[in-house]
Amino acid sequence: MKNKNFIVAGVFVVFIFIVSLLNIISPTKIYSEKEKRKLAQSPELNKETIFSGKFTREYEEYFNDQFVFRDNWISLNTKYKILSLNKDINDVYLGKDNYLFEDTSSYDTKKLYKNMDHLKNLIIKYKDSIGENNINIMLIPNGSEILSDKLPKYATVLDQQRILKDAEVMYKDNFINTYDILKRNKSKYIYYKTDHHWTTLGAYYAYNAWADKTNHEIETFSSDNTKIVSTNFLGTIYSKINYAKEPDIITIYNPEEKYSVNYDSNTSSSTSLYNLEYLEKKDQYSVFLDGNHGLVTITSSNTNGKNLLIIKDSYANCFIPFIADEYEKIHVIDLRYYNSSLESYIEDNDISELLVLYNINSIAKDTNLYKVTR
Repeated sequence: MKNKNFIVAGVFVVFIFIVSLLNIISPTKIYSEKEKRKLAQSPELNKETIFSGKFTREYEEYFNDQFVFRDNWISLNTKYKILSLNKDINDVYLGKDNYLFEDTSSYDTKKLYKNMDHLKNLIIKYKDSIGENNINIMLIPNGSEILSDKLPKYATVLDQQRILKDAEVMYKDNFINTYDILKRNKSKYIYYKTDHHWTTLGAYYAYNAWADKTNHEIETFSSDNTKIVSTNFLGTIYSKINYAKEPDIITIYNPEEKYSVNYDSNTSSSTSLYNLEYLEKKDQYSVFLDGNHGLVTITSSNTNGKNLLIIKDSYANCFIPFIADEYEKIHVIDLRYYNSSLESYIEDNDISELLVLYNINSIAKDTNLYKVTR
């Protein structure tokens, strides 16, 4: 018995030694493709960081992020928690029909309503120069709200319906309600199962609500103007737990339509709203509009002189193709990466319409919306 215990202990010590050695000799990773975030780097070691406790805190983050075979350990931990019947796994709920949902209950509602106030001030600031009737706010509910019947009974999530009702009161005629049409079509494939975004079909239904509000003719959504480009998409929620029972499907709208698309003040350009190279990478959602950029301009063959500015998060990336032909030029600003004066940009580019499009979770976390009236 003692020999058996000695062997087990010896194997464990050797295992720890090998893992420690691999952690030392493995190159430091900068970015995680699966988690779509920068990984913690080795902290600075000096007297100040040691005595303040900063070094210890940052080294723990560094060790966790750079641990060898990290993705494999995450997968193993997920499978263990599933077998242990844990209620959530790394803030992810396993829902019905193979849907994965984020736990959104811990979001800062004070920050959310502060950001909603920023948007109200945006309307006030530009109602004369752009025209109050030409400013619209779209706050998009995500899957945990629209597909709430697929959530586990114990799940705790943000009360998005209440927030949307408050937004409707706050923005009045400037608010575009997408909740009703998304809820009516909840049985369809309008949200990805492994990712926090809506699908192209979900964006299409929101486009219907936008077209009704802005008096535009609604285009059809059919096999004639859509194309499936991926059947193996595993998104951001999957990346948190490295687990999914089925991958997602990515469909694009009007794939053959040509535009003049310029990114970040002409540092790169394209004739398409899609970058198909991303289909060979982990971040397949970036096929839409080449992912997130501070500034994107889209010029169509339309010569109606209309200039639309969209202030957005990544939910807008698969929405924009539905409205690209309605304007001579669309200007797309993501405040996370854009730090120039919004007021100057609006004046210099003769903006005639303004659309704000965010999903509610982004509004709850965003730290850049103060820029809209800066």
